[in-house]
Amino acid sequence: MAKKRMRRVKILIILGAAVAALLLLRAKLRPYVVSLAEMEGKRLGSAAINDGVVAVFAEEKLTYGDVVDIAYAADGRVVSLHADAKRLNALRLAVGDAVSETLEKAPPTSVRVSLGSLLGELFAGRGFAITVKLDSISTVDVDFSSEFASAGINQTLHRITMTVEVRFTILAATYRIETLSTCSFNLAETVIVGDVPENYTDFDFSRTGNTG
Repeated sequence: MAKKRMRRVKILIILGAAVAALLLLRAKLRPYVVSLAEMEGKRLGSAAINDGVVAVFAEEKLTYGDVVDIAYAADGRVVSLHADAKRLNALRLAVGDAVSETLEKAPPTSVRVSLGSLLGELFAGRGFAITVKLDSISTVDVDFSSEFASAGINQTLHRITMTVEVRFTILAATYRIETLSTCSFNLAETVIVGDVPENYTDFDFSRTGNTG
């Protein structure tokens, strides 16, 4: 009985030591896995945004007049600006779908952490490497913004910018990592000669909705 009891104690000690070692390894691995996963998520997000936007604009060439209607007075003054909400919504959906499709086609990804890195900079990159598979969930958001800026005497530059965001929730082993990739593109711009009427200094694209 004493021998069996001692054997059980030894087994429990070994199991306890193994669990403690695994918990220590997990704690040591966490900053490396999180850092590498964040970098990979941002890289994938930025690449998907650029590829998606390039694909959409390869088929659709937009000018300022395609997204904004300008009304002039008899003397040539600009009296109103109206965003083409239907056109912008179509563009929003096209870009969102293109970026999402690019993300869906991306091959499975993983990160590798060498055990030497856990011992400090002197051993970084050395020794056996642990591969951690990355599973991710992504959402895509496309927004537009409008900016008025001085372009010289009695001239105002009106610029419309499209901003695309990809949010990643990355599941790496037992870690959950959130990343955000953002890219902005100059969609269209024009120079308005004369004063800018108050009725379009609050030019707002928020009514065109969101793509998620």
